[in-house]
Amino acid sequence: MPIERAPADTAPFDLVRSALHAAGTYFDRDKRPFSRARQTIIEADPALQERELGKLATLKIHLGALLRDRGVPEPAATIAAETAVTVFHLTFQRWIAPGEERSFEDIAAERLDALASLVHPDR
Repeated sequence: MPIERAPADTAPFDLVRSALHAAGTYFDRDKRPFSRARQTIIEADPALQERELGKLATLKIHLGALLRDRGVPEPAATIAAETAVTVFHLTFQRWIAPGEERSFEDIAAERLDALASLVHPDR
């Protein structure tokens, strides 16, 4: 995982960025049709929707622990984990949207830029 391989002084936001970039290498163009079909099935079944939310919650927990293990203090570790999973979820939803052809990495970068603009509007 890129977070584990990052230099010790890497800022939490940069750790999030590297994790999302790595997710983009998994969610390549070939996986998009399957992911779209899978999402259609999930959206039709409330139990599957709940299961997906559980997976995201588990991801937040594990990511937060990983960040704390790296020495990221609270509340920054939890905020970074929550943010990373939210950006991942928003990116994935856009990536599987009908007609969307951009890469997962490009969409993630756009979402992270929007977040950075929200937090630091003068940059």
